[in-house]
Amino acid sequence: MGTTQTNRFPADRPNISISKLDEPPFAVDCPELRWRHIVPEVGQTASVATYRPPKWSRDTDVSALRAVRVAEVHGVEGVEIDAGDMTLYARSTAKEVQYLATVMTVDGKAWLRTFLDEGYCGAWGTMPRRIEDTGRYVENADGSLTRADATGPTDAHGVGVYSVRVGEREFECLRVLQLEGDVDDRNAPIDEAFITRAGRTILLRAYCHDGHEGIFVDKNASITVDGVTRHHWYDILTEQAFA
Repeated sequence: MGTTQTNRFPADRPNISISKLDEPPFAVDCPELRWRHIVPEVGQTASVATYRPPKWSRDTDVSALRAVRVAEVHGVEGVEIDAGDMTLYARSTAKEVQYLATVMTVDGKAWLRTFLDEGYCGAWGTMPRRIEDTGRYVENADGSLTRADATGPTDAHGVGVYSVRVGEREFECLRVLQLEGDVDDRNAPIDEAFITRAGRTILLRAYCHDGHEGIFVDKNASITVDGVTRHHWYDILTEQAFA
């Protein structure tokens, strides 16, 4: 992603508290390009900051994205998004958001992949804008989760309504989980997002296996799905958390 200096994101992560609300889950219409947090429309921007344990200090720079112009990929119209470390092409319709292409530069060489390339949709792909709690995840007495259908797709699903407090700001959010692969795959992290009724992400919390070399995790916070535990890896706060 690109970088920008802003006072909006503090150098140290604000105190974050998350508590479950005894309310019926609500569906959200999320227009954002998951999990890049930008609405893929010309003129839209997004800024995010990543905080990592053990000190929960912010990564040196704040990441910024900007949708700069209309673009077309294989006859499908979308927008070009400057993400700094790569260029994204994406679109939004009334029902879904879709990654159309990515351009990454490695050792001075640009690598272009589009939605027609084999395997592309596994990492990026098309995602419905509507996210809701359909009962896919069942919460157990100990707080762990069991999937009611463990054979279904790993797309994002709602998991109850929560109050998320970031510093002095408080948000009512749908908790959303997305498994980045098979739950038994040690290399597949779990993303936990908290999205407001307006469809904007406040916090993205990532969990991973603690056996990866060079990765520090906070074992004081973890998530267990189908008996498999992942530990708190990092937090991403969006500009929406400070609006």
